[in-house]
Amino acid sequence: MTQVITSAKQLGQSLKRFRNLKKITQSDLADNISLGQKSISFIEQGKPGVRLDTLFRVLSELDLEIVIQKKPTNQNPGKGEGLQDEW
Repeated sequence: MTQVITSAKQLGQSLKRFRNLKKITQSDLADNISLGQKSISFIEQGKPGVRLDTLFRVLSELDLEIVIQKKPTNQNPGKGEGLQDEW
């Protein structure tokens, strides 16, 4: 399943959903990656200040990855050529 994530809150909700699908508690996830349960709670709430290395540990434990892609541009026919820029 692919999801488009555009905010920390959406990321947290998505991580929580995948954690629940794997039937892992916040405490179990935290223990598996040597982190406190409160940190998992903060991540799932989309709170600011999460370290990238912590995020990648959570993603790895949940068998998830991040894919970076350019946002699609809104094409407005009749104005300009309507072509997207190449990346």
